[in-house]
Amino acid sequence: MKKVLAWLLLISVCVTWSSAAENTGGLPGYFLNLGIGTRVLGMGRAGTAVADDISALYWNPAGLRQMRNLELMFNHNELFELTKYECIGVAVPTKYNWSFGLGLVQMFSPGTVKRDYFNTVTGEVSDVNSALLFSNAFSVTDKLQLGIGTKVVNKKFDDIDSTWLGFDFGALYTLTEIVRVGLDIQNIFVSSFRRYDTDYKAPMMTRVGVSSSLLDNALILTADLELTSSQYLKIYCGAEYRVWNIMMLRLGYDSNNLTAGFGVVVNNFLFDYAMLSHTLGLSHRAAVTYRFGKYKNITLPAKVDIIVPKKKIDYAVTVNTMKEIPVAVYHLFDAKNVAVTSINITNSTKKEVKFSVSARIDIKKSDEFWEVVVPPGETKELNIVPSLTREEVRAVEVVPTLSKISVEVYKLNAKGKPALLLHNMLPVTLLPYDQFVQEIVDAKNVKYDMIDTLATWVTYNDRSLTDVISKASEKGAASVPPIKIVGVQSPHLFTRPTPDSRSVEEKDQDYLTQVKLIYDTLKDNYGMTYINQPIAYGFSQRIKLPSEVLKNKGNCVELAVLFSSLLESIELDPIILLSIEDGHAVVGWRVAGEEKDVYHLMETSLFGEDFDKVLNQGNALIEQYGLQPEFAGKISFNANGVYKKDGDVLVLDIKKIHSFIPPSPNILR
Repeated sequence: MKKVLAWLLLISVCVTWSSAAENTGGLPGYFLNLGIGTRVLGMGRAGTAVADDISALYWNPAGLRQMRNLELMFNHNELFELTKYECIGVAVPTKYNWSFGLGLVQMFSPGTVKRDYFNTVTGEVSDVNSALLFSNAFSVTDKLQLGIGTKVVNKKFDDIDSTWLGFDFGALYTLTEIVRVGLDIQNIFVSSFRRYDTDYKAPMMTRVGVSSSLLDNALILTADLELTSSQYLKIYCGAEYRVWNIMMLRLGYDSNNLTAGFGVVVNNFLFDYAMLSHTLGLSHRAAVTYRFGKYKNITLPAKVDIIVPKKKIDYAVTVNTMKEIPVAVYHLFDAKNVAVTSINITNSTKKEVKFSVSARIDIKKSDEFWEVVVPPGETKELNIVPSLTREEVRAVEVVPTLSKISVEVYKLNAKGKPALLLHNMLPVTLLPYDQFVQEIVDAKNVKYDMIDTLATWVTYNDRSLTDVISKASEKGAASVPPIKIVGVQSPHLFTRPTPDSRSVEEKDQDYLTQVKLIYDTLKDNYGMTYINQPIAYGFSQRIKLPSEVLKNKGNCVELAVLFSSLLESIELDPIILLSIEDGHAVVGWRVAGEEKDVYHLMETSLFGEDFDKVLNQGNALIEQYGLQPEFAGKISFNANGVYKKDGDVLVLDIKKIHSFIPPSPNILR
């Protein structure tokens, strides 16, 4: 029987690895990862070999055969941003070597703002994820239990209403009186659901676990390994200690996060609580379970004192990494002093020691190495930005991608021979190559304002824009009188070598004719219009590069960066106005004068209409946003090329920002 179980474990891991290449998209049914019940969460999610109550519906269906009483459970969780996660379930053991359970799970996120074609708020939509779970467990022998689970998962969001079916398998084997091993494979067979002409499937997940009952079952130690298609290996472990027959204290380690919790037994009621750490803060979970029939407590053994001898540590290493990396602006991290990985090495010896450090993001094939010398009794910090090529950045192109950062630290002896001190793989989420974020938090927990990095999408150096300017030039040559696309230069420069002594009003009129010519070329030759199709993730948004907008049209911010790119390509001075509250962007330009500048804005949501209408509505925004004093003289941009009006309206001086933030290197050549 042990050989059979070993083969099951091996086959399941191999199947999961082999499917990784096919399941590289999103994670349908991701909300179920929050689990059922609270006990296992307090133990670091290590429930594969320990779940012996109704929560086995999710953690390991074979665990339902460990139940001795019919159980009814209700679980309510308040998550971040008003999101609620609730589940209710019932599990029934029978006398025929068979147990079964039924559960209903729902995650409800309200308050997503919905806008129409004109960017007007039309209401709110909610994100509702639901799942119906049905599991059966069978006793094959006294030591081996098997379980089969079925789930129907549904997602509703605005006009999306998708449903898929999945099957799970679980096994539980008692090795000795105190040791059990468990296996849980989720989504072995799943039906796909279709969205935007694409089929999506939930990825297969395999968990193997072991638990040990010590001190006459008063202390339980447990650990799990989890492998999911296209994700890194996760480790969970936890402990539960029973006190006074009525209380359970719990601690756990949940893949780099600590957890804690407790349970209280009152007659047939069991109240469970868990506290989970998270990058956004602490979250709290609570559940109540009613057990029908007589509930038996476990007798508490005598207290045992455990003495752990202290061991001197010569070298200590701590590693922190960013949790989310927007690869679109990865080329700016060095200039902004952003630390992707921060490593602290402490040398407690009395001699100077040299260390070698390697750090690599998983999408990169080769390792990079850095060396650091740490004096005796001191700690050195090493902040690292592992390199990524343009091809590696462009590979992150669909959705936020789960990856990992591999870190190794070696101690070098006098001859330079390395001895490994630490090898760690830390989780990280890579945001797509075209995703803009307003701020980031680096490995040292330092927050950076990234508003000015919008200028990196303004790719005036993109050769694909040359075709637009060429067509505009041809259109201008056929005009009466002819119009030359010469940017800031005087149109007389090519007829006689005179300095440009025009007034700001004369230059304004000249620039206006050139801008109109470029706009009409986009409208007439490219059919350029506004489309309301933002792809947003929280405080970030995916933004197509200008060359892609030329082919597929764009939303307000995409049209703003496209037009800014065209203006800057002929050396005009573009500006972009952002309204954070409205989620809107418009494009404009500045005409520089000695005493005052002249500014114009174009309403991007009207692109495709006549130029005068687009210009008039854009200039009306100056009054709408209360910017008349600033636009009547010279806007006081800060050192980063950004002007903030009451913290909500921002104006970006693209040319000034480009003096220290270059255009994106991720454009296709």
